[in-house]
Amino acid sequence: MAVPLKESTLGVALSTKAQASAFVEAYAAVVIIRGGVGGQVDLIDGHLDVNGRVAFNGTDKPIVMVNGMVQFFKGRFYAFLDVFGLLTLGWRRLIDYDLYTWQGVCYSMGYLQCPVQTQ
Repeated sequence: MAVPLKESTLGVALSTKAQASAFVEAYAAVVIIRGGVGGQVDLIDGHLDVNGRVAFNGTDKPIVMVNGMVQFFKGRFYAFLDVFGLLTLGWRRLIDYDLYTWQGVCYSMGYLQCPVQTQ
């Protein structure tokens, strides 16, 4: 706020994010080593920003900026090798190798941009 009031501005910023994913793994274990294959799909990964500003001086127009990106069905198939740690009492991933990856479908607006397709 400023004095006089007509020199003041009001700004609002809203940000939202949506994510959902699924994965599956199949493996075989022998004593302290296990190996297998898996798949992961990001069903949705989205981000939206809305920014607005209103000036009370009567001459500046209100401003609203919308920026967003949403990506559907990005995923990968992978192979892995794990070892069981006796001191940590848990599995530790030694190898995580992508067999096949895909970028999915992406839509963007405003200053946010979709990742570059690398296939």
